[in-house]
Amino acid sequence: MKNMFFYKKHRTNNKNINRFFYIVYISLVLLVLIGLGNFIVLPELFATGDSSLVLHDPQSVISYLNKNYKNLTVNSIYKKIIPNENIKQSALNSYYNNYYNITNEKETVKGTCSEVAVTLLTKAHKVNQGSYQYIFRTVMNTAVDNGYWKEKYGTYQAKIDSLVTKSFDFWGSSKKGNNDHLNIYSNLVENIDNGKTSVFSCSDHSMHAVGYAVYDIKYSPKILFFYGKPIAKKEYFVVVNDGWHDANTNTENKQYSYYPASAISSITFVLTKVV
Repeated sequence: MKNMFFYKKHRTNNKNINRFFYIVYISLVLLVLIGLGNFIVLPELFATGDSSLVLHDPQSVISYLNKNYKNLTVNSIYKKIIPNENIKQSALNSYYNNYYNITNEKETVKGTCSEVAVTLLTKAHKVNQGSYQYIFRTVMNTAVDNGYWKEKYGTYQAKIDSLVTKSFDFWGSSKKGNNDHLNIYSNLVENIDNGKTSVFSCSDHSMHAVGYAVYDIKYSPKILFFYGKPIAKKEYFVVVNDGWHDANTNTENKQYSYYPASAISSITFVLTKVV
């Protein structure tokens, strides 16, 4: 009985020791993760991948970077943009509804960001140089007639390439749309370098991709509770006509918005190229 008692007591002590070391281990892991979180910049890892990350002007880009990095210094900024006008989605929707005398709220067109982006794409690729209203009307009808656009849902992402192809074909162009989920940013950069715009789609919005921007920055990483030696890094952005601002201004703040390339994933993003 004495040996049995000693065994039980010894086993209990071992459990307490193991529990103590387990708590210490978990605490250390949490401290390391907190430190790494500050070092890696967590917003990049848990980016939503939706239109809430559209940055509407260069000042918003700086604010975004300041939010993610401590002691930020911007060393240089490189931009390559193919000049294109932005156009307001709500204005084109109103035009379409008025043109066809659509007054029933349930029947009015909404969720037309893909059609707006394809309208701008059509102009950029010189497939048709008519008015924005005429091009949008034609693209919108193509989307509706072929079932690419559905009331309440907007345009199916998987059908944006077909929408480009069908719309271009209507005006006698042999150019086609091609959806791509892989290497989106590098493909977009290659397109811009070759003088071609494309349609850039995140999870809930499509935009006309007209350029890219590279911010060469320096910041102080936070490891645990201390700031380390400044680190140099480059941050990349897609430059877009967002479809939310009016084209009746020539200021850059209205024509171009920015989307962080670090938030792009192959799951919810699509790049529709013209081939």
